[in-house]
Amino acid sequence: MKKIKFESSSILVCLIIGICFCVTGSGYLSWLYKLMNFYSDTYVDMLSEVIGYLFQAIGLIIFTWMRKKEIPFSKNNKGFIITLIIDYILIVFSVLSISSVSTLIFGYAMNIFHGLVVGYYLFALVTYVPLQHRRKCFGFGYAIGALGSWGLSLWGNGNFLKSNAILILYAILIIICIVSFKFTKNTLDLFSDYTGLQNLDSKLLLMILALVFLLSFVKNTGFYFPTADLSSGAISLEFTRLFYAAGLIIAGFVNDYSRKTGSVICICALVIPFIMLTLVSNATSSNVLWMLGYVFYGFFVVYRIILVSDYASQSNNCFFGAALGLMFGRLGDAFGALIGMKISNITILVSFSGILFVITILLYFQLFPKLYILPAASTQKSFAEIVDSYSKHHNFTSREKEIFILLLEGNTNNAISEKLYISDNTVKFHIKNILKKTKCQNRGDLKSHFEKYQYI
Repeated sequence: MKKIKFESSSILVCLIIGICFCVTGSGYLSWLYKLMNFYSDTYVDMLSEVIGYLFQAIGLIIFTWMRKKEIPFSKNNKGFIITLIIDYILIVFSVLSISSVSTLIFGYAMNIFHGLVVGYYLFALVTYVPLQHRRKCFGFGYAIGALGSWGLSLWGNGNFLKSNAILILYAILIIICIVSFKFTKNTLDLFSDYTGLQNLDSKLLLMILALVFLLSFVKNTGFYFPTADLSSGAISLEFTRLFYAAGLIIAGFVNDYSRKTGSVICICALVIPFIMLTLVSNATSSNVLWMLGYVFYGFFVVYRIILVSDYASQSNNCFFGAALGLMFGRLGDAFGALIGMKISNITILVSFSGILFVITILLYFQLFPKLYILPAASTQKSFAEIVDSYSKHHNFTSREKEIFILLLEGNTNNAISEKLYISDNTVKFHIKNILKKTKCQNRGDLKSHFEKYQYI
């Protein structure tokens, strides 16, 4: 039996995530450097890592609302392309602004559109990338973006991100992203499918979102990214992205191999902020912990998005999971950074973080059996056995079973036609029968239905 390969739509989505994260992440840094021309380091932290993150959360909320209301702008590639272009324009204005006020206004508008861009590509991730490869796809995509930011920082003696010339490269990257829609072999309308909000255990979802918020909150109380490190030269924020990329890739593979293992590592990594707080005066130890912290930060980022999207996928709610996971994570980042900046007394800060840490652990252990023990029976089956069981349950013919596997891989009708040496009309006929037998409306619904079946 043929397994799902990391190809086709997965590669396209990974590429889009990488380019978008490189542009939005680097654009955020360019804006951060611009703010440093007008404000003190501490105030820049408040403006960027607290208020800026809140505006990104607003962007995610707006996109969530648009998808729920099925607004056409959020349901096609054209809407995403327009959003990318507007986001780029706002990056340009925020970097070229000559006053502190205009830099803030355009910067916050930019952060809202950063959230919208993220909403688009996370929807594509959980809709078109198979569950077995979703974490690797996300981890590789973000790693590409992080390495891109680091590469850009090497030009011009480390000043390229601070220069106006960087805007030209951002434009080139966005053009590459847009062109990829037109010239990829298996071109997809990545945002057309929508499965609605159905069969959702709201209590369990709220517990999951609370866990994501607390994880980010605790992590950022002791480990946020102070601007003072940029201006002092003690450590390069761009350089730490190498370790961030490593963490993202490792986290992607670990979580794809075992979601349970990924969650345990993420929880254990919460001790790092406490270690950093106790060694804050030791420069050498602090720098080592910064690098180690970024590796584990990759686990936080992957886990908080995948945790919610996995649960939502089981209920045919792909989009909401990914967007809400990052939104609550960003809120946790913002409030955690705020507490980390405002409480100067280390003893009080450690005590406060300790209380939150205990609450987080208690909530995690309450969720653990619901998320990782109950589905254990199904994870013991191989993917081939699950596909075979699913096919028999829905009375697929042998040809329908072949086509179903190719659909899970993300192949277009034309690609399926070429691989099986049958006509496009024959492919459409079989897909219509598959959807009818499974009572699904579209491909995205079919994938979500199959993923949910794995946990029955």
